Amino acid sequence: QAVLLDSYPKEKHGSAMALWGMGVMVGPILGPILGGWLTEAYNWRWVFYINVPIGIAAFIVLGSVLHLPVHRRKHKIDWLGACLLVLGVVLLLLVTVWGGQRYTWGSPQIIGLAVTGTLALVLFVFQELRHPEPMIPMNMFKLPVMRVSSAIGFVVGFSLFGAIVYLSIYMQVVRGATPTAAGLQLLPLMIGLLVTSVLSGRMITRTGKYKIYPIIGTGLATVGLFMLSTVNQDTSLWFLSLAPLILGAGLGNVMQVLII
Repeated sequence: QAVLLDSYPKEKHGSAMALWGMGVMVGPILGPILGGWLTEAYNWRWVFYINVPIGIAAFIVLGSVLHLPVHRRKHKIDWLGACLLVLGVVLLLLVTVWGGQRYTWGSPQIIGLAVTGTLALVLFVFQELRHPEPMIPMNMFKLPVMRVSSAIGFVVGFSLFGAIVYLSIYMQVVRGATPTAAGLQLLPLMIGLLVTSVLSGRMITRTGKYKIYPIIGTGLATVGLFMLSTVNQDTSLWFLSLAPLILGAGLGNVMQVLII
């Protein structure tokens, strides 16, 4: 993403992100289907192993075809900030995974993980404020557009990945579908995401207007999420396709604008 945006002038970032969005959206369309097949045919661990050869291929392509001017400058890497961020995120993730399962929510283990994870993230913020080259420059959040984009991005990410997990579990547990079939059920979500993401990126480049897209997008996403909230064991397959399609169309309108 950084390479792509550096290769395009600012006035063409909308088109650049449309290109990037096509790759990003095709991945989630094929990913659940391929992941379901790997899980059934081999082992669930292969959904992680497969990233290794793909990642190596990406590095080889970048190394062989990308020739940008090199400006050497000494940097101070924020190692402490990186460690605090990883520690905080991992501990809070363990709270959500282990809470109510391995340990009760009020147990010393869960409370300890939650407190330590929160403390690590607070210390991370202080570290970013004092480091000369922070991972996340905190002065960015003085900009209203950054604060609003970050808040909306959090909600959009919550909606997208929540819907993906929800639909996958619903199809397998309630409908008894195979992992591959559950992956296919995500196609409408990803198609809606792909189409509106590309179209909105191109329209922003052409007109320079962007505000209308997140307004329409959040409205559509709200309708899609409400439809998914009504799903039960008797819901028809056409409804299970329409609701994710509307949700995806809404999120695609929002995501492009936030990234640009």
